[in-house]
Amino acid sequence: MLELILIGIAAACVAGFALMGPVSPPPVSDKVANYTPPAPTQEPPAPKVVVFGDSFGQGAGASDRTMGWIGRLQRNQGWNLTNLSRGGTGYKSNVMKLAAAQESCRLDRCLNYVETIPEARTVGPDVVLVTGGRNDAKVGPETETAAIERFFETLRKTFPRAKIIATNPLWDSRPRPDSIDRMAATIREAAQAAGGTYVDIGQPLASHPELIGPDGIHPTDAGHDVIFVAMLEKMKSAGIAAAR
Repeated sequence: MLELILIGIAAACVAGFALMGPVSPPPVSDKVANYTPPAPTQEPPAPKVVVFGDSFGQGAGASDRTMGWIGRLQRNQGWNLTNLSRGGTGYKSNVMKLAAAQESCRLDRCLNYVETIPEARTVGPDVVLVTGGRNDAKVGPETETAAIERFFETLRKTFPRAKIIATNPLWDSRPRPDSIDRMAATIREAAQAAGGTYVDIGQPLASHPELIGPDGIHPTDAGHDVIFVAMLEKMKSAGIAAAR
């Protein structure tokens, strides 16, 4: 008898659930129903940067060329770098003799800045950084002025949309010749006339022989770091450094 009662109760429950019909899921809001996941963010491409410079820009004196101040700046700013700095060169100066060139820039010829522009053209830079000038210290002022003006005019014509950044010529720990400051003034005027930004970082190595290597000219790793820090700070002040 008890079994019949239990069977009856179970049957009644099944019938009740059947009458209730299937249970509908709760309604979904339009915002959820029409949700589209955000597209994955993409990092912008690294800016293509070309550097014109001398042995200081090349990284001479550092334990490795990548430890030079340009290499440090490249890593800090995330540049896609093409460093065309060449030892012994300047706005006017070049090194054309094979033996001297191989010693100065490790190439058969070390071209001056304006002669190097065609090589930079193959890169199509977003930014052009120009540094150096110490190798022109003994060039006559009129000749040097003409070379500087010609370079920046040609640079702007070749790269009409590139951002141009120019620095003053760097010297070592010894007293610098007057021609260095004259060049700096000419570089500033020519760079600004070409729509560029001039960055004067002073002379970070002045009176600091401990930052100079055994050759008495080129900065050590520590010296290159001092130049890098000075340059980065000036770039930040000018609003031309990437936020890092």
